[in-house]
Amino acid sequence: LTDPVGPSPVIIHVDQLLKVAQPWLDFSQRICKDGEAVASLGWVREMWGYAIAAASLGIKHRVLEAFQFEGGSIGNRNRQLSWPVAPTPVTPDGPLAPNGLPMPYYIFHYTYGIEYSTEGLPTELQVGEWSLDKRHYMGSSLPHSLTPPPTCAHDRAFILRSLFNNATESLGRSWSPANGRVGSAELGAFNHFSLRRENEANPARADPVGARILGTGPWDLSGTQGSTHFRIRSLWFLGNGWLSSPRGHGRWSVKEGVLTLDVCGLHLQLV
Repeated sequence: LTDPVGPSPVIIHVDQLLKVAQPWLDFSQRICKDGEAVASLGWVREMWGYAIAAASLGIKHRVLEAFQFEGGSIGNRNRQLSWPVAPTPVTPDGPLAPNGLPMPYYIFHYTYGIEYSTEGLPTELQVGEWSLDKRHYMGSSLPHSLTPPPTCAHDRAFILRSLFNNATESLGRSWSPANGRVGSAELGAFNHFSLRRENEANPARADPVGARILGTGPWDLSGTQGSTHFRIRSLWFLGNGWLSSPRGHGRWSVKEGVLTLDVCGLHLQLV
């Protein structure tokens, strides 16, 4: 059996790393040549290559819950960070919060974007109306003074924004992008919630179909969009044009009996 490791990250002795390096590469390449494995494992297949290689050599890992915290706007929402939020503005002369509680995790493992609506609803798997995602800055440098998250957002949104702001403030004038490009500090500038204005202009109750479906659920939707198969479980149609599912929130509207949904990165029309 494999240990639940990535390695993302892992602390390992050099002699063990030298021993596992080649089988890690070999297993990763074998996985990448298997279409079914690629479809099932996606972008974590190299991580599985490591886990399988380590298990094949009898290398065991001690998994520490406190080693790292990982969570977007949905994942691990019930795990409290208890990490003090930095005061505003943050200066390089002092700690984040002199009277704050200690951090119970050693590492903040930042993988997924942290996505919210303006009301503070998590919208993971699609770009939110407040979006803190490293992918927004792949072609530009992180700016100073990122805008704060919605009031009802989870603690990780406030903490990660504070850490970024603390880093850029501490660097001061020395923080100058090599290519001269600085990304937007307005974290509401990246979303494409095209249905918000439609919902506000066309109340669901005014349409017979909207009136019947408003407040209903859970629904399971499945189908094919282009070459992509999708399945969304436990979908609820909420007021003010909001959709809710375990995978994230989205938007819905109805016009002349046609339902339009934006959820989990999909744009769907149901007749």
